[in-house]
Amino acid sequence: EQIQKYSTVSPEIAEALALGGQKKLGADYVVATTGIAGPTKGDGQGEVGRVCIAIAGPQGVMNEEFIFGKARKRIIQKAVDKALELLLKEISKN
Repeated sequence: EQIQKYSTVSPEIAEALALGGQKKLGADYVVATTGIAGPTKGDGQGEVGRVCIAIAGPQGVMNEEFIFGKARKRIIQKAVDKALELLLKEISKN
């Protein structure tokens, strides 16, 4: 239902994944990413390089959206780096 409304690559879907994972796993923190690493656009509803990252934690959920260029390996590496950076930032708040 949400995918039809927002598309697979969206802040709303990243948030839903993070919150769903947190609920199912009982974890304090959950990181969720969704994006288009290429070489094609996938569902056609976003550009290659677009990545949405959400972090669900004790204080709620946050998300950010990024464009990491067109090179597949770079997109993947930048998404991992940014997800870990955001997680560390959220953990450091508590």
